[in-house]
Amino acid sequence: MNDSTGTINRQMTAIQTTESALTLMDIAHEDNALFALLDIDQGEVTPESEALAAELVATMMKKADSVGAVLAKFGAVETVISEEIDRLSARKKSVANRAARLRQYVMMAMRTMQRDRIEGALYTLTVQNNPPRVEVSVPVESLPEAYVRVVPESREVNKAAISAALKAGATIEGCALITSQSLRVR
Repeated sequence: MNDSTGTINRQMTAIQTTESALTLMDIAHEDNALFALLDIDQGEVTPESEALAAELVATMMKKADSVGAVLAKFGAVETVISEEIDRLSARKKSVANRAARLRQYVMMAMRTMQRDRIEGALYTLTVQNNPPRVEVSVPVESLPEAYVRVVPESREVNKAAISAALKAGATIEGCALITSQSLRVR
C-alpha cells in the first residue's frame, strides 16, 4: 500500500462517525419528510423544523465527505491496479523474449552438433518440423481469383459528423443527441 492509499484510509476512518449511519436513501426520505412537514405547517418554519433542517444538512455534508473519500480510495486502488497490470505486462513480455532467445540458442546449438534430440533427466529437447505455412511473395492482384478472398469494406458511424449535423438542426432518422449525467467528485 502506498502513502496516498494510507492517507485516504486514515481520512475515511476519521470521517466515519458512531452516529446512526444513514444511507443516501434514508437522507433523501428525511429530506422529503421535512418538506412535507413544511407543507403541513403552510410553509411556516418552526424552531423544530429549523433544527431538523440543520441536522439534515450536517448529515448530508458528512455523507458527501464519506462518499467522496470512498470514491477517492477506489480511484487510488484503480491507479495501483493499472500500474501493476503495466508492470506485469512488461515482465511477461520480458520473460517471453528471454524464452524465445533461449529456444533460438538451443536450436542453433543442436543444429551445430547435428542433433535432433537431447535427453535430460527431466526434459527432452527435440527439433521438430512445423506444419507447412504459405508464404506469398507476389502482390495479391497477380494471384488467380480462386486464391483471393474478398474482404468487404467496413463501415462505421461517424458520430462527430452526426453530432455536428444534429446541433445544426438537421434531422437524421434513428439518431438523436442525448444528454446524460454523471457524478463529479472534486
